[in-house]
Amino acid sequence: MDKKDLIKCLKDIKNAKRSYRDEAVGFIWQNPELFPLLLKQVFEVTDPLHIRAAWTMELLAVKDISLFDPHSEYFFDNMHKVSHDSSVRPVSKTCRYLVEFKISDPEKAVTIGPSQIDKIIECNFDWLIGPYKVATQVHAMDTLLMLGEKNSWIREELKLILQRNTATGTKGYQAHARKLLKILSDDGAYNS
Repeated sequence: MDKKDLIKCLKDIKNAKRSYRDEAVGFIWQNPELFPLLLKQVFEVTDPLHIRAAWTMELLAVKDISLFDPHSEYFFDNMHKVSHDSSVRPVSKTCRYLVEFKISDPEKAVTIGPSQIDKIIECNFDWLIGPYKVATQVHAMDTLLMLGEKNSWIREELKLILQRNTATGTKGYQAHARKLLKILSDDGAYNS
């Protein structure tokens, strides 16, 4: 299996319908040697197939987060490159999964070093305050809240941003921001 097989697989995803994406996930799952190529495709942002690759990557993260372990540094080093709404959302969700798994099961989690943590924080704050759709912003909120468990300055900054932007956000943004503000005010832990 090589890149042409991956490209064919991604081209077979006719639209965002779950059945098409599940077929691609199954194909990559059966051919794990294609996973590094899939990750590279996610960040080839000038190629329209990067969106389909991002959809597939997100579902693979749900299926088996350990696929990312030897490639997590590459993911975190490049996640800032995506800008299309249809690829930013699955990248932000995958980032959230990786951080969540790191916190919930550190012995089995992917490797996330200090430099990657800095990149995750920076990118998620960018997604939170930038012109992104609410789903991306919600994933950024959740990721930052989890990382704020060990970095109080993140929680303080997150709280300020949510307080400032809640009134002008969408109904979905407002609802999630209120939930997180309650947690931040109570100094409680977040359980997604």
